[in-house]
Amino acid sequence: MRKSLWTISVLLLFAATPTFLRADITYTVNQTVGAGGVTGTITTDGTIGTLGATDIIGWNLLLNSGSSTITLTGPPSANSNVSNFGAELLTASATQLFYNFGGSVGAFFFVGPGNASTWCLGTGNPCVSPAGEGVRIDPVLVFSQNTGDPAIATVTSTPEPGTSLLMLIGVGLVLAVMRKRIAQGLPQAI
Repeated sequence: MRKSLWTISVLLLFAATPTFLRADITYTVNQTVGAGGVTGTITTDGTIGTLGATDIIGWNLLLNSGSSTITLTGPPSANSNVSNFGAELLTASATQLFYNFGGSVGAFFFVGPGNASTWCLGTGNPCVSPAGEGVRIDPVLVFSQNTGDPAIATVTSTPEPGTSLLMLIGVGLVLAVMRKRIAQGLPQAI
């Protein structure tokens, strides 16, 4: 019985590990788009690989059309939101965000109220065609075709795993106390 409880506890710990070891990652954006560009930060939930809109948990982006600017902030609010349609062509590594401009039709975009301000990567509404990167601050739309480096953001510092480590130590201590109480035949309430 004791061995079974210990084994189940360890299995539950390993099953939960990917969720609580994942650390948010903040990427720095500094993109030139036509006469303007986009600067700021994008924070993800720490997913490595293909990203969808739900993996973006925060942003603070200054859009510049060359003649005017606007700041989009999130998580989703009255100020802005993030969305994607078609193929999910945004991917993340531990150090960079990438957009596959040569991929299938689709788009990833940060958009302000009423689509009046948008940073878009891809093809289609509210983006630009052919595939590229667009910044729109009504009524100005600027466009850049990204045929070179697909990296759109980079990490300036490595995420701290401290929180996950502390949680892992805490779970280990709880399991050790449970094991000791089981060995002594004591009630299991902790």
